[in-house]
Amino acid sequence: MMMMLMLMISLIIMPYTMNVKYKLMYSVMMFYYMIFIIMFFSEFYSFMNMKIIYHQLLNLDNLSYLLIMLSLWILLLMLLSKDNNKNNSNKMYLNIHNVLILLLSLTFLVNDYLMFYLCFESILIPIFMLILGWGYQPERIQAGLYIMLYTLFASLPLLMSLFLFMSYFNSLFINYLVFMNLFYLGYNWLIIMWMVVTMFAFLVKMPIYMFHLWLPKAHVEAPLVGSMLLAGVLLKLGGYGIIRMIFLFKCMYINMSYYFICFIMMGGIYSALVCMNQTDLKMLIAYSSVAHMSVMTSGLMTLSYLGIQGGIMLMLGHGLCSSGLFFIGNIMYERFNTRSMLIIKGLSNLSYLLNVLWFIMLVNNISAPPCMNLFSEINLFISLLKWSFLMFILLILYMFICSCYTLYLYYMTSHGKINLAYSFNNNSLRELVVVLLHLVPLNLYIMKSEIFYFIY
Repeated sequence: MMMMLMLMISLIIMPYTMNVKYKLMYSVMMFYYMIFIIMFFSEFYSFMNMKIIYHQLLNLDNLSYLLIMLSLWILLLMLLSKDNNKNNSNKMYLNIHNVLILLLSLTFLVNDYLMFYLCFESILIPIFMLILGWGYQPERIQAGLYIMLYTLFASLPLLMSLFLFMSYFNSLFINYLVFMNLFYLGYNWLIIMWMVVTMFAFLVKMPIYMFHLWLPKAHVEAPLVGSMLLAGVLLKLGGYGIIRMIFLFKCMYINMSYYFICFIMMGGIYSALVCMNQTDLKMLIAYSSVAHMSVMTSGLMTLSYLGIQGGIMLMLGHGLCSSGLFFIGNIMYERFNTRSMLIIKGLSNLSYLLNVLWFIMLVNNISAPPCMNLFSEINLFISLLKWSFLMFILLILYMFICSCYTLYLYYMTSHGKINLAYSFNNNSLRELVVVLLHLVPLNLYIMKSEIFYFIY
């Protein structure tokens, strides 16, 4: 009901904040969103108490519903955040937006691994078009090539493994293969390599440290809508793929989880340390996403109930929080005409309201109550400590460094002396609505936290 009320308010307000030329087009898009989300919410609450809903073509479980809700919500905020006065190619952008709606919905709904792979990789095409068509600098061509080469190179072994699945089981249906693990094939290095290359495509999409170089480049060169899509939705595709695939190798993975989790947690700590050395605002937020996704992936790989629930909650919370951080960072970029934190100073003196929203978003980024990230990280930490009590050393380092770079980010942008005269315009109604639509579900959805405990 809360989400429905927010959608109705945004539907009423948004046409009055847009360019007159595109009011009708955006109103039609919002009506489409309203029908789509009402349909999914009605189905979601009807089947919330069922563990898995089987269907011949679609994988209709609660995990799919939650991630589709996140995707539609982020795409709605992308429409709201689009400034029509700065770009005349709005029809092309809306066509790409419609393609993204279709591909993301199919990715989370299909019940066949081959169809999942096709939709999973097809999302790269509209992302590539967003970076090249709406990017800010000439380096966007290099960023587009980075994301294409990294993800396509990593996904080729996944395609080969799907052919092997087909040869062994004569089927690629997700609900069938989840209950047909590979234990009877034996425990040897060939099966271990099969497991590694299968998971490699999703670990790069997350991404984990050492395979993350495409993410900061893509975030920095992408437009605002591209950064919101990458942080809010695209990184969650890797987590969704890990959840769907990891149970195929459950019996073998138990003996290999120590190496995976230690490597990923160390990469998360390294990413948090890299954040302490950044002066580019978007680069710092991008590296913080790598650190958060490392903890989420480690929790998923414990194969425990709390780890999976916490990982799913963190996927949803991080999608909203990171998208909001990129949006407020873009507001600063539009006012200061730079992303360097050495120049962006004194935000608290220029706009008190924006500074308060910026502080709340950063507090949510370090998982302060009552945000969704707090409960997700509690579940993740419990699952990791139950898996190995020695993990408390890495977790303490991770929490301390994340708090340090968040305080560093807030101090560098909100305090300090303003050396130049800026024309800092007042915040528009559109900007305030987008920030609030990030914060409200992030902080209030925990009141309905029981929906996260009927997922998998």
